[in-house]
Amino acid sequence: MEIDFVWQMWVTYGFILAAVVLFSMERITLEVSALAILSALLVFFYFFPVPGDDGRNLLGPTALLAGFANPALIAVLALLVIGHGLFQTGALDGPARYVADLGSTRPGLTIFFTFLLVAAISAFLNNTPVAVMFIPVLATLAGRFGQRAPKVMMTLSYVSILGGMTTLIGSSTNLLAAGVVLTSHLPPIGIFDFVVPALFLAAIGFLYSTLAVPYLLPDRGGPTIELQGNASGGGKQYIAQLEITPGHPLLGVSSTAGLFPPLRDMTVRMIQRGEHPILPPFEDVTLSAGDVVIVAATRQTLTEALKSGSRIFEGMLEERFAEGADTHGGPAKPGGELVLAETVVAPGSRMIGQTIEQIAFRHQTGCIVLGVQRRSRMIR
Repeated sequence: MEIDFVWQMWVTYGFILAAVVLFSMERITLEVSALAILSALLVFFYFFPVPGDDGRNLLGPTALLAGFANPALIAVLALLVIGHGLFQTGALDGPARYVADLGSTRPGLTIFFTFLLVAAISAFLNNTPVAVMFIPVLATLAGRFGQRAPKVMMTLSYVSILGGMTTLIGSSTNLLAAGVVLTSHLPPIGIFDFVVPALFLAAIGFLYSTLAVPYLLPDRGGPTIELQGNASGGGKQYIAQLEITPGHPLLGVSSTAGLFPPLRDMTVRMIQRGEHPILPPFEDVTLSAGDVVIVAATRQTLTEALKSGSRIFEGMLEERFAEGADTHGGPAKPGGELVLAETVVAPGSRMIGQTIEQIAFRHQTGCIVLGVQRRSRMIR
């Protein structure tokens, strides 16, 4: 008697669709989403088994979890370890710096050859750490060449994937397919068995990615350009805090019609006075020592405040230099050069879920946080 299990196949497709939706929405972590889908599959096929000729469940826990013991998966993990080892030890920093130095004369041509180098390395290493290593190099070259960094980064992603598909160990999917071939009792696939057709396809994709993709992508400014805003003061905003210390220029300033005149280019969101928050509208509020003023401002406004010698960040800067003196064993002088940097909290970072004080950011890095922005919206 032949039994049709088509409905179970459709349910499986439903699980796949649910996984794609969960991964794309990112409302819960990828790890939790993956474990939830796997657990749902185990429960579903436990109550709705697919019996084989011998009556055993073809999709029982043993079959569903067998992939974790697949040699291809172990090989992929080993390549990830090698790639991250090269990244953490800086083994490729020398070639990367050499490429960046070449870009001082011919940045456009250097970007093209950098893509070739990324594709070649990706054929033997996992493409993710390779792309991470070359992101700062290409960001610098894009700035010199006058290109939008997002367009260069997307091309970097594509060429690393194209390079990885040319060899057996360059792509996790190639390794998984080779594992299926072995379990099917077919001749094994060698590391360079399909390199000729793969190179042909990769060459076409490489030319398309480097020549056509930059023109097809929307012409959006990078984070720096978008956050700087324009001359009229537009642009996305950061949340920053001003600490009112004795002698601070804002000490004793009173609100006028709900606004603080020295902060005309900033929006005051809140004043933290001890344990008591003062929220808008600000009527007859006078700033006193110990207050923490939470403001919203564009990056351009914050940058100009630093360049103009404004003392509104005086409280934070004094604390930063005091910590620098304690850390390095000597007096720190605030007359040195200040560098404004923009950093990104990467997925999986130990900083996620913690406050700036909890991670001792200022003590660990010697830097102060002027503002924080979360993707396309300003955090409050």
